[in-house]
Amino acid sequence: MIFLVSTSAAAQGTGTLSFKANRNKLDKDFDAGNIREMEKLYGSSSDSLKADVARYISRYYNDGNLVPRNFKKAKEYALVTLEISTALGDLNRQINANNQVAYVLMVENLVDEAEPYLVQVTRLGAKPGAANVGFAYNHLLIKLLNRGHYNRATQYGMDALRYLESAGGDEYAIDIYNLLGTLYKLLGNNEKCYQFYTRAADEAEKRAGDDAENFWFNYHYKIIAMMKLGMAAEASTEIKTALRRYPPPTPFALTTATIAQARVYAGLKDYALAEETFLKALELTSHHERYQTPYQTTINRNLADLYIDRGNWTSARTFINRVLETNAHLTTQGIADAHLVAFRADSALGDFRSAMLHLQKSKTINDSLNAVSKLRQAEELQLQYETEKMTQDVKLKQQTILLLQNSQALQSREYEENRLQFLLDNKNKENELLTLNAAAAVKDKNLLLSQQNITQLKTDIDNRKARLEEANFTRNITFVFVGLLALIAVLLFWQYRSKQAATRIIGKKNEVLEGLVREKEGLLEEKDWLLKEVHHRVKNNLQTVVSLLESQSVYLDEKALQANQDSRNRVYAMSLVHQKLYQSENIASIQMDTYLSELVIHLRDSMGDGHILFRLQLQPVKLDVSQAIPIGLILNEAITNAIKYAFPVKASGQAITIGMQLQPSGELCLTVQDNGIGLPPGVESGNPAGLGMRLMKGLTGDIMGNFDLRSDHGTTVTVSFLPVETLRNSDISPIS
Repeated sequence: MIFLVSTSAAAQGTGTLSFKANRNKLDKDFDAGNIREMEKLYGSSSDSLKADVARYISRYYNDGNLVPRNFKKAKEYALVTLEISTALGDLNRQINANNQVAYVLMVENLVDEAEPYLVQVTRLGAKPGAANVGFAYNHLLIKLLNRGHYNRATQYGMDALRYLESAGGDEYAIDIYNLLGTLYKLLGNNEKCYQFYTRAADEAEKRAGDDAENFWFNYHYKIIAMMKLGMAAEASTEIKTALRRYPPPTPFALTTATIAQARVYAGLKDYALAEETFLKALELTSHHERYQTPYQTTINRNLADLYIDRGNWTSARTFINRVLETNAHLTTQGIADAHLVAFRADSALGDFRSAMLHLQKSKTINDSLNAVSKLRQAEELQLQYETEKMTQDVKLKQQTILLLQNSQALQSREYEENRLQFLLDNKNKENELLTLNAAAAVKDKNLLLSQQNITQLKTDIDNRKARLEEANFTRNITFVFVGLLALIAVLLFWQYRSKQAATRIIGKKNEVLEGLVREKEGLLEEKDWLLKEVHHRVKNNLQTVVSLLESQSVYLDEKALQANQDSRNRVYAMSLVHQKLYQSENIASIQMDTYLSELVIHLRDSMGDGHILFRLQLQPVKLDVSQAIPIGLILNEAITNAIKYAFPVKASGQAITIGMQLQPSGELCLTVQDNGIGLPPGVESGNPAGLGMRLMKGLTGDIMGNFDLRSDHGTTVTVSFLPVETLRNSDISPIS
């Protein structure tokens, strides 16, 4: 576990070295692979430098160039980098840290666990000054396209374009443009596909002098888009210019350029030249191992289509079968399409049984894809419904606020009109009084005392009117204020009641959801228990069959007794699988090293007499039960044959070696080798001499594996196959 040191302690350890000097030292130590110096600097650096040092150490353990890759340490140091960068609030250090954590997880094939860190990078990338965000957009688009999440891929693709425009570019810009072209190709928008493939090719052309391989890789995709738009003639002119300007400098670039030429010839309907060029590209693939199988799959697929267009069904079937043999590099839809092509070829050649098998496989895969598509559409419709509902709620609240604002403005306007009317009436009354006073003065000028009394009376009336006006004004203001308070109180009460109702609804929904979750957990536990009970009963039934066979062995002659023993061993191999399943917490897979060891011990005890040495070289591997049972039966047949026929004369040093190893290609390889007398003539060539041999070949075909039988200083049986989990989780996409 890695622990952070305090800032003060770090400051004391830095001595007189400046940040820049330490940073330069870190770069030199990383280039030299000096992990001791980097770890020493990590323990004595300040927070900002500590974040950089931890990221470099994570890269060192993750790359595995100088030492074996250490996933645990690589992840721990990457998380330390993220923790320090987040605490410092350093934008670009946070981006680099999240990128590093995601990269470590993706190298470990934990793509789903890496996604949240990539998404966080895109959020940080929306802030001013953000850099190095293209890495996250690139790998998010790869994952979403491989999983078929085209809506989310479109959203992130548009965000990536906005980022590239604001940042003025990124080292992953070419890859992002290429992936957007692939997205629109999958969506059937050939014009947009051509637009983005062209942008990727144009950007790659700017660097073609330094990286011609990348130019031809992206230019090849542009040719694909031009073929879909019927631009074969334009593509023919362009590719001649490109070959003259940028001659392919490496076998990889030459292979890519050759495939692009062959596509153009096919688009021009020059099938003979297209066939010749595709075959030339196929020969070139032997010069670069990294892309050999994906490129061969792509070329074989194009040749199959080419032969179908020419009516050469025999050649078409040959090349489409090669495609299906290497289907690990195909998408699920690509496998379905390949089976459909094989159906057409077999039908044309009259092999209707094989044709129907291919058609059934294609239909099964397409049905599965349609089911996933419908589920994804349902999720998107649900999300759209919830979004529209939220939008309607917001609009309703905005309308309510606007209504309240209009009501308040109307009341203010009415109040102002009443005040003006009151002032106008008062002014008219004053004018009338002045007129009356003037008339009274004219009529009775001589009555001075009466005039003084009238003047005094007028003064009193004016004072009373003023007080009355003031009282009326105060009353009106009070009424308006009370009305506003009442309106506000009503609105607050309505909002309170609405909030209470919403809270009750949410509470009820939460209770329902919690109940459903508990019910689901109970059903899952019951399902696991029932599956274990089923495996237990199947194991008991198989043991009963073994016991019945043993009871019959007393009455059988030697030949029938041997057949009886073979049957018992086969049944025992299957019963041992079910025993392991109900005894294990994991009821879907088998620990193969333990299972095969117990099976070998059983065969040694039941058939051997002690003079044969059994050597086990088993790598700890778990397999799905659908593959574990065939592997157990194959091993049973191979060891049984070796014990029966490999050593007709007992001698010292006689041994049978059983191995199961995981190959770098991802395949598992089961080998059973003896140092006996070898096979009779003709058997090694593939002729199934007996039931056991036919059974082994048939079981190998069931798990989509390869069966090999050799005789060289003994007999060697080899079965290689891909584990089910590898077939399900593979995100590798071949070049289309």
